[in-house]
Amino acid sequence: MFRGERISRDPERIEPLLKKIQELWSMKPDMRFWQLLESVRFTGGMPPDTFYVEDNELNYALDESIRVAKVEHIPKLEDLVKEVKVIE
Repeated sequence: MFRGERISRDPERIEPLLKKIQELWSMKPDMRFWQLLESVRFTGGMPPDTFYVEDNELNYALDESIRVAKVEHIPKLEDLVKEVKVIE
């Protein structure tokens, strides 16, 4: 790349990324925004300095974070058994 040359990024990439952030945040509503992004960075294996992270890397990290969050929301068997005993 030459000095002064500009990379044109596709504006269509923005909405899907924001929808993924919204999906993840709705699963973790008690997190503050920067806590959420830091957890995405950690879970997605992103470097500590995210200034040069490309959007496709963020997209992967968000997908991974959403996958993990969905697994975390699966009830544990022992919790389900406790609920059944309470109902009886």
